[in-house]
Amino acid sequence: MRKVLLALLLAAFCLSLYAFTHLKRIRRHTNLNLASVSAIFPVDQNGVTKAIIKMFREGNPPRTGKFSHFSLAQVGEEQFPADYQLSNYQDDESLRRYLSIDVARRRLDFYLYDFSDADNRKDYWTSDYYCGSDPVLFRCNFIIHQEPEGAEHTKVEIFEFAPRVWVGKKFGFERHGPGYYLDIRKVDPTTSDRVDLLALLKEALQK
Repeated sequence: MRKVLLALLLAAFCLSLYAFTHLKRIRRHTNLNLASVSAIFPVDQNGVTKAIIKMFREGNPPRTGKFSHFSLAQVGEEQFPADYQLSNYQDDESLRRYLSIDVARRRLDFYLYDFSDADNRKDYWTSDYYCGSDPVLFRCNFIIHQEPEGAEHTKVEIFEFAPRVWVGKKFGFERHGPGYYLDIRKVDPTTSDRVDLLALLKEALQK
């Protein structure tokens, strides 16, 4: 019995070592690495709110690209993540900063989300992350924070929620036993996607 146990432990160790040595290394490559992605628009807060709602709820969202399949929620709606849900990502410095903003200043914020199957690679897009020279698929949801900046201007800042990458498959141990499973990993927020969303909002405000 003892020999069998030792053999099982050795096999588990070898399998774990194999999984570790074959783990794909993911790196972030970007020309931009901004902790904060924001802009001040020459429109009052009511105008910004109307433009966002018109684009993503009442109007014409992008027909193609990464933002084409997103839905919109406002603070207080069921889909908008509660603070305790956001606090589960305490290792994300930008979300910690978002939670430090007084609740009253976040009352007009928006949540841009995609609740489709996270195991469907079609709902991912290429972004800042690479495995070697190959881009790795990425997805996240977005928080659009807005505050008045004087009487006729509004500051808009973009935050990412639950950013992750689709790496492929990896060998591991799950409830069904050892085997090859999807390798989906949490990562730090990207910069390019926040910049792209901010540019899209700017375009909407100019219409």
